[in-house]
Amino acid sequence: MRTFFDAVREDTGRHMLDSGGAYGRHHEQPPVAVEAPAVTWDLSWEDCSATLSTAHFLTEAFTMRDDLNTQFDKWVEGVEGSWFECGDQFMREQGYVCHKRGNVTNDENDLSQVYVWEVWGPKDGDDKGGDWFYIDDAVAVLYIHTGCDVRGGYTRPYFAESQHGEYAVPFDLNATYYIEDSHTLDDGERRGIDEDWESGASNYPFGELMGRVKRWFPWTFTEFSRVALLDTGDVVRVMATMPHLGG
Repeated sequence: MRTFFDAVREDTGRHMLDSGGAYGRHHEQPPVAVEAPAVTWDLSWEDCSATLSTAHFLTEAFTMRDDLNTQFDKWVEGVEGSWFECGDQFMREQGYVCHKRGNVTNDENDLSQVYVWEVWGPKDGDDKGGDWFYIDDAVAVLYIHTGCDVRGGYTRPYFAESQHGEYAVPFDLNATYYIEDSHTLDDGERRGIDEDWESGASNYPFGELMGRVKRWFPWTFTEFSRVALLDTGDVVRVMATMPHLGG
């Protein structure tokens, strides 16, 4: 059974675009542990958003299609071509058509690793009037970047489906922030401030947060939270968490 924790460390070798060929390959880093934090905040930089572990993010967003992954493993033996070409040919032979394709590196995101995504649907399926993100029986095909330069170093295709039955692929790719504690603000007042810091409410939640912060207190920084003085004069503890993925 394949997992996204294995996928984010799949060895994709070297690529001609790797700068110097000597640094930064994800597949050369230690494994990502299931019990590791899904969201972490850098302890050194005040103007740096939190990071979403891609392995945790994809595990929460998708369920692996073990049937298609197993079929592909057998089908691809002896087939020539890049992973992208093989994934495309395989899905077409299974009776699917590709409705949309993208790379999350082109969107605002807090992911530790980017990936290419494709949304496929049955040829005779209902595409909800052209809204490809609502396609019935959609299959997401994912190619995860485990190399150095983002222009190369992508894995074999991983076949999956949305775990939450809403969008075929997730669109909210940024950490969400909220006020966990304040001595001066009640719950309603906190929500009135931090509702703009949610992924989905803003394309850049950390920018919304930074717009309200007058001062950070670096000695309070942890992997998961930090304390700030807001433009309201209130001191608050802010938490970083995964975006809402549906369900």
